[in-house]
Amino acid sequence: MLVGVYVEVVMKKLIVILLISILFINGCSISKTDELTNSEKFANEYEVDEDNSFEYITLDELEDLFLGGTGLLFFGNSDCEWCIKSAKVLNDIANEEEIELIHYFNPTTLGTDKQDKVLYLINEEIEDIEIEKLWLPSLYVIVNGEIINYSNDTLESISSDDTSENEEEKLLKNTYLKLIELYKEQV
Repeated sequence: MLVGVYVEVVMKKLIVILLISILFINGCSISKTDELTNSEKFANEYEVDEDNSFEYITLDELEDLFLGGTGLLFFGNSDCEWCIKSAKVLNDIANEEEIELIHYFNPTTLGTDKQDKVLYLINEEIEDIEIEKLWLPSLYVIVNGEIINYSNDTLESISSDDTSENEEEKLLKNTYLKLIELYKEQV
């Protein structure tokens, strides 16, 4: 009887040692995702709140937007100081106006031929105007694939020598607010 208890205790210890050895050999892995959500990624790039409305879209999704989609489209590049400042202004307005989605696309990541394709798509949907260059930042109002209105104003482009930065932000905010109000009227 004593031998049976002894064997049972030794077996339990061996099982525990075996399990611990397996854990050390294989390692304990805690799965951590490195993927950020759209809003987290945009917040990191543009220094805005993580609770933002920006969603990255691909070139194919951009084409779909111009082929019948509806939404607000922001072109920008996080390496551009004016884009960052404009994104902050647009983010504040989106929060105030409860805009849930702003499509975001960075055309600088594309080759020249694909940038030309983006410019072609834009020019196909704007009447009586031909845009020769895609300016960053830009905000477009698209309804059923048609560009209703847009702005490529930046804090720099709306300023004059007599305008302070705070006044520039107010001017840009008014420009973006008008576009958003137009968008809200259309949808």
